[in-house]
Amino acid sequence: MPLVGFSTYAGAWFTGSQLKAADIFISLAFYTQMRLFVMYALPLAVEKLSDLHLAWQRIDGFIQLTIKEEQRTLHTCDNDLYQQKGAFTMLNASFSWNGHDECLSSLNLDIESGTFVGIAGVVGAGKSSLFAAILGEMIQTKGEINRNNSSFSYVAQTAWIFSDTLRANILFEKPYDEQRYTKVIRSCCLDIDVTMMGPRGDLTIIGEKGVNLSGGQRVRVSLARALYADADIYLLDDPFAALDPIVAKRIYDRCIGPNSLLRKKTRLLITHETQFLINTHQTIILAHGCIETQGRFHELKIRNEDIDDKQHSKVEEEAPISLGMLDIGQSSDAAESIIVNEASGNHNVSCSLWYSLFTAPPLGTFGFCLMIILLVVGDILYNGTSLWLIRSSQQLENDRYHRSISISIFLILTMATLIVSVGRSSFYFYHILNGSNRFHNRMLSGLLYTSMRFFESNPGGRILNRVTKDQQIMDEALPSTLFNAIQLLMMTTGFAITIIIINPWMILLLILLGPAFWLLCRYYLRSSQQLKRMESVTRSPMFGLFASSINGLTTIRAFKVQNDLIRSFMNLVDANTRPYLYMIAASRWLSVRIDCMITLFTLFSALFVVTLRDTANPAMLTLILLYSINISVWFQLGVRHLTEALNLMISVERIDEYARLPQEEDNGGSKRLIRTPTDWPDRGTIEFRDYSLRYRSNLEPTLKHINVAIKPWEKVGIIGRTGAGKSSLFQGLLRLVDRSTVDGEILIDNIDISRITLSHLRSHISVIPQQFVLFAGTLRSNIDPLDLYSDEQCWTALEAVQLKAMASNHPAGLLMPVAESGSNLSVGQCQLICVCRAIIRPNSILLIDEATSNIDNESDRKLQLIIADVAKNRTVLTIAHRLNTVANSDRLLALDSGMVVDYDVPNKLTNSIQTDVVVTLWGIGSVGILTEYAAVEFGKQRTYATGLAPQPYSLTVGNFNNDSYIDIAVVNSGSDSLNVLLNSGNGTFEMQINYPIGADSYPRYILADDINKDNYVDLVIATSKNNSISLLMGHGNGNFDIPQVYSTGKDSYPLAIAIGDVNNDNRSDLIIANAGIDGIGILLRFDYTTFQRQKTYSSENTRRPHYIITSDFNNDKYLDIAITYSLSDNIGILLGCGNGNFTTMLRYSTGYGSYPIAVVLTDMNNDNQTDIIVTNYAANAIGILFGRSNLNFDTIVNYPIEKGANPVSLAVGDFDNDGQTDIAVVNVDSDSISIVLGYENGSFLSQLTYSTGYQSAPSGITVGDFN
Repeated sequence: MPLVGFSTYAGAWFTGSQLKAADIFISLAFYTQMRLFVMYALPLAVEKLSDLHLAWQRIDGFIQLTIKEEQRTLHTCDNDLYQQKGAFTMLNASFSWNGHDECLSSLNLDIESGTFVGIAGVVGAGKSSLFAAILGEMIQTKGEINRNNSSFSYVAQTAWIFSDTLRANILFEKPYDEQRYTKVIRSCCLDIDVTMMGPRGDLTIIGEKGVNLSGGQRVRVSLARALYADADIYLLDDPFAALDPIVAKRIYDRCIGPNSLLRKKTRLLITHETQFLINTHQTIILAHGCIETQGRFHELKIRNEDIDDKQHSKVEEEAPISLGMLDIGQSSDAAESIIVNEASGNHNVSCSLWYSLFTAPPLGTFGFCLMIILLVVGDILYNGTSLWLIRSSQQLENDRYHRSISISIFLILTMATLIVSVGRSSFYFYHILNGSNRFHNRMLSGLLYTSMRFFESNPGGRILNRVTKDQQIMDEALPSTLFNAIQLLMMTTGFAITIIIINPWMILLLILLGPAFWLLCRYYLRSSQQLKRMESVTRSPMFGLFASSINGLTTIRAFKVQNDLIRSFMNLVDANTRPYLYMIAASRWLSVRIDCMITLFTLFSALFVVTLRDTANPAMLTLILLYSINISVWFQLGVRHLTEALNLMISVERIDEYARLPQEEDNGGSKRLIRTPTDWPDRGTIEFRDYSLRYRSNLEPTLKHINVAIKPWEKVGIIGRTGAGKSSLFQGLLRLVDRSTVDGEILIDNIDISRITLSHLRSHISVIPQQFVLFAGTLRSNIDPLDLYSDEQCWTALEAVQLKAMASNHPAGLLMPVAESGSNLSVGQCQLICVCRAIIRPNSILLIDEATSNIDNESDRKLQLIIADVAKNRTVLTIAHRLNTVANSDRLLALDSGMVVDYDVPNKLTNSIQTDVVVTLWGIGSVGILTEYAAVEFGKQRTYATGLAPQPYSLTVGNFNNDSYIDIAVVNSGSDSLNVLLNSGNGTFEMQINYPIGADSYPRYILADDINKDNYVDLVIATSKNNSISLLMGHGNGNFDIPQVYSTGKDSYPLAIAIGDVNNDNRSDLIIANAGIDGIGILLRFDYTTFQRQKTYSSENTRRPHYIITSDFNNDKYLDIAITYSLSDNIGILLGCGNGNFTTMLRYSTGYGSYPIAVVLTDMNNDNQTDIIVTNYAANAIGILFGRSNLNFDTIVNYPIEKGANPVSLAVGDFDNDGQTDIAVVNVDSDSISIVLGYENGSFLSQLTYSTGYQSAPSGITVGDFN
């Protein structure tokens, strides 16, 4: 515009025309009005039209994509045969992914309705591609296929889980049929998972990609979705790879096999576990995209060793399922959702964000100051030129000489204004984009260095929203909007100052309008910024659903729920558009009110001009009118741009939030960092020292007191049920969990890994992960991401993992393209590429986590030989479900429930994931151990004498010497002593330590607990004859202090003890059953070493308290007490008040003449209510009081034991590994143990009896995994 004004002025000067001030400023007023449309609207329109054209071309490219091909009808004269749903036929059919390179060729299949078809083949044979072809996902290049209008249900090889409830993932837009739904979740072994998920059950929210589910759970949910859909044909792509072998067998029997839920449906099963193909009607073997052979399984030439662990499967065929096999412990520990809500603040954008944006390197604060100077100078030049025109226009009429000076000065002012305008614009955008780049880099750094827990609790759509849309706003929308606002507001400020200089009275109007304008903007910004935050937050689910739908597109199409997903997406679009429309309306609301205020300013300016038209300088009056008109246009527009920029700063705020994510601790903590030798680690020794790990502070430990030493170059196989903690070991080695949730140490080559940087640690450990990760790029870039190795080394590594042929057959060789997540390769090929990436790096330590779960047995065997060869001088830790995968390891590490249960050479590894039984044999003075080697099958009883005529009565267990093995403590009522039996680590107890308790004390009962909170196990003993309690403090090495004795009162004769915090002071109190005085004694903890004097509660007409146990029966968070009264034939419950006092006793009958002794609490019928189980000595039975809400219990139900058995003690466990509670009962007079196997509704399947020896008189019992 300065050039236009100068051209007009110069033209008049050259033509000799006489210009008056009024003419000049009227012309400039018109130019200014044109400026809005020519200088702002026209370039913006051109830009938007260009963007529209490009966007339309991109959208048109998607629209022109080939629509998913429907079936080609196979013409035949036998219409009845080929129109039968559930049958399909391929005749010389070939398929391709790109239309010209055939992946499947010349397929001839004839699948009849209701048949069970097995599909096998090596990695890359085309098994998953066959399913894609059947579903119409591939391009049919020739031949014919007839699906007979059948409906399909599909289980993808990689389970697809979307963010919603567990039930919604199973129903998948189908109506809820409770009967069918219940049958399906039971068939998929999900009923226990649902129960363990807490009060919300199957309405628990599942995170994106099933982040809060285990791998096995994700597969079973995907399988349940397929079963719930009542389809004609079921396509099951290797659903057993991620499952425990016993779980896989159970699911096969219930879901897929000849007697399963789908027995009348057509089933196509891809699997490498060929034992599941034995009962198929037809088996298809694929090789190189062709059918190599097909027929009945027993007719095909499949090597016997291909039937993976055949004998093992036979042994465990009827083995029940345990909770550990289902991997539900970790996922159900926390009742709250793992997904956190996206933060949406309610405050104004911090000034520090503005400061960071405008003081970014390289110029920093100097650049900000220079930008302000340029903006101010540009505005001064623009307004100064106008004032100069007023003065010079008055001289034009009289002085020819001054006309030449005037034109030169005007040219100088115009060029200066132009140069400063261009310079300030360029510098402004340069400087603010530096700030934008700074925020981007900080956000990226925050995301890359934050804890893995962040990605578990924040969906990918939320992250994608910030790194795309919010970053785009900061890069593009914010700089231009803010610059327009600054430029327009500075211009209008200059106009106002000029008007005030000419007419000082206008300042009074500005004083009146200023506060009103400030309040108006403040009121508007409070609403608009919240609306902007809402708009940003509601955009994240759209990104999440879209990305999730792309990942599960094959599943969505197979179930034909495309329209349902579109409706869901449109609902999210509506939710996102709603705050945006409100924001636009609010902006218009502000504009109307600003227009009213500015119109008032223009009105007063016009009145001033009219009033002083005869006395004032016409040029000055013209300038006032011009500037008033300009203010009415530019100020309103400037304020709108400014408020919009303030709203856009919400995106900067959101990006800054990710820039401030807490980083993984990488400074060594309190120990500080140390420098490692340059060749570290050269030997590869690994040592875990009392290592414990939990994933979140509110969860139970996943690893517990791990003490393992791995020698240099040793090959260690890690085995255990799903959820035993195998992968957690690797997470600990790589320090993927917060230091605050870890106890103990891990040493590599004698260096504590917590004292070296994360990058140094992780770069020296090679990992083959359980879930493969491939990036979009080339095969070479995925093998060698940092380009450190030669092509020859890459080819050697590819040859080692049997992928050289795949790469050689591709025209690009090592540069063959790999799609995102390896979507253009089979899952097995993707796993092998990850193996290749790991073995090419010469690190001394190699971690392999289920790397071969998706490849066939033959490839698995070859790969193990390859790894053994390339890893001769490496320490290798391998996790595997298949025992044969780790059978050749130097040692096997067996884990169960996060603890080491065995660590030995493979041929000596015992079956240690079973429930063993330990009893005190009062009659023969020994402790007896029954070791379970299979479900409810025990080896010969081993006994350990506890002294001369000791009469051992009661026992307890614990880790008394901190070696991770379970030890035994037993009290001997005959010899008045305590024996501590220390576990040798393999289930034997060769070392015993004897402690005298006191002459004629008759110790009757013992408990183990950490009384003084020093992390060492202590022992509490009830000594009946001397009427006292003895407390022995542990040292953590198997030794204990001499007993501290606390009296329980004259003739009290204590029989049993319970430990709990009855007064909520976070200290362990003792509750005592004083049989001699028919009362309950409470010893309140005074400090960490002493107890207060006993407080006694009368049993209120009930006689002989025999056993005592604690729980919160009424869910008031206060500890309650349950007591058996053997002479009154009832159970009493004292409800705690939380301060050490108790309410009136509630009584529940155990039956006349029952003589109840011992009691345990559990949930027998899986109704989430506490049930009471008691041994009724005189009735020769165990009694169960099934709990109901509000402290109601059903009438006792007795289950008889053998006649004359006289049960005295009991314990609960899962002896048959079916996930249901079983009961072990000690029968003192029949010298036996009874195992009563529980069923899911609280009833019992059967009762098994095991002898403890002639006249052994067993009295006490406990269970655990002792070997």
